[in-house]
Amino acid sequence: MALRRFDPYLAADAMAAHRVTLDHSCWLVRTPDGGLKGCAIGALYFARYQDTPFDQTDVIDWAIESTGSGAYVQGFDAGFHGFTPVVDPNADYVLGYTDGQVTRQLVDTSDACRPALFARRGSEDTP
Repeated sequence: MALRRFDPYLAADAMAAHRVTLDHSCWLVRTPDGGLKGCAIGALYFARYQDTPFDQTDVIDWAIESTGSGAYVQGFDAGFHGFTPVVDPNADYVLGYTDGQVTRQLVDTSDACRPALFARRGSEDTP
């Protein structure tokens, strides 16, 4: 199966559009006040399903299924959160790590996110 990468701009836009507060300890959860906290992969999951996952493994499984590579998802997560990369990574991990770093830079630059563009994406399928 060919690798399908997460678009860093869409991932950053998903965080902005769905007002996901950055959290390093979870993929995506609801806060007590009804908000969302998590990471870019969790925000993409929410954009797809409009719901939070039952369990963090739901997000991980969805991400692996979406990209076709567990190594890519692991690298993306490490790059996004600034974790130390694995020693001697494979090509999928390196691509994920780089995409995760770019996504984090976009999230950290408030004017880089374009929530209006992300919100319109779903209307492309309707006639």
